[in-house]
Amino acid sequence: SIIASFKEEGKSAKTLNRPELQKMLNYCKRYYKDIDAILFWKWDRLSRGEDADYVELGTFFARFGITPISVEENNDVSPEAKLMRKITRATSAYELDKDSQRTKLGLRRKAEEGYFPGKAPIGYLNKRDSQDRGYIVVDEILSPYVQRIFDYYSRLRCSLDALGDIMFVEGFKDKYGKPYRARKFEEILKNPFYIGKFLWNGELYDGKHKAIISKKLFYKVQEMFGKTNKPNVNGKKYT
Repeated sequence: SIIASFKEEGKSAKTLNRPELQKMLNYCKRYYKDIDAILFWKWDRLSRGEDADYVELGTFFARFGITPISVEENNDVSPEAKLMRKITRATSAYELDKDSQRTKLGLRRKAEEGYFPGKAPIGYLNKRDSQDRGYIVVDEILSPYVQRIFDYYSRLRCSLDALGDIMFVEGFKDKYGKPYRARKFEEILKNPFYIGKFLWNGELYDGKHKAIISKKLFYKVQEMFGKTNKPNVNGKKYT
């Protein structure tokens, strides 16, 4: 008879610290005297294919006298069965690594084509076209704030804290209605995204998105941060 069931939906974490799994393990600790076995689909879905996780789970079930049973795999304790389970886990880990590699290559290809493969910074919005392809457009509501941030900082030569106070009075607030901290303004003022470029994995790319700050103003601001007229942020030169 089934005394409890646990289902993970849409969880892609690669560790054992998954809410539903932890809930199940805690249940096992509490009611282990009533549990003979635990049924699951495959070991690599329970452990996410990591050998250390497999050993940890196996040790856990053994400690509480619970028999783990996979409905898709050989549950024998023979050397041959153990070998096959190890081969299956290794294959699963390989497939995960390949998927990760393909994802990274796809994102790099997108960046090389001029499309920022991430969340757009303040002043821009992420959109999707009819074919579900992502692109970035100017945020007509927030982009004027970004433009004023660059303008005020270059003309007033004020501190970032003072700049934050000025912008807060003008209505530039975070999602909680509070003023942004100084580091947010430094992040904005040093971001080449606003001149039509972007950094991705340490590389500088020319973006397809529309620039909202002139290069002249951007370079001036970088000089005020102690840079040259060819700003060097994260080791990258802007031209």
